[in-house]
Amino acid sequence: MAFKQTSLSGTCPTLTYRFAIQQLRNTHLVELLLISFHGEYRYGSAGKEDAGLIRGIIKTGVAVYDPTSIIIDFRDMEYTWGDNFDLSFEDAESSRVVVVVGDKCRKAMSTLAFGIDTKQDIVDNVLFFDDFDSALLKLDSIDR
Repeated sequence: MAFKQTSLSGTCPTLTYRFAIQQLRNTHLVELLLISFHGEYRYGSAGKEDAGLIRGIIKTGVAVYDPTSIIIDFRDMEYTWGDNFDLSFEDAESSRVVVVVGDKCRKAMSTLAFGIDTKQDIVDNVLFFDDFDSALLKLDSIDR
């Protein structure tokens, strides 16, 4: 049986991601995990693997770092429309989660959340923010 070598970067060549952590008072415990996505989420059904990558990376971050809180940062990810992109982030349920969006994805995420002809903004959702500091303030206000 022959196998074809593959990689996440080969399957999703237009997206990259980074992890950053903030530890709790110089312990090994992770208080805050920042997962940032960069690049372009491919349009329509071409984005199916990109959705899987995002979901998998969030799940991996939760499994590896076991954070108290998570910030998912999409400010540098272009998203116009794509299959399977889900704004629920159910794999991060056990943690306190907020999402930061930017101009590259804000409109499409708004239509995904509220419908194609919506006048609402994704940041009308209590867990989505258009600036990092507001997202941090929200995490601080959530009961631990």
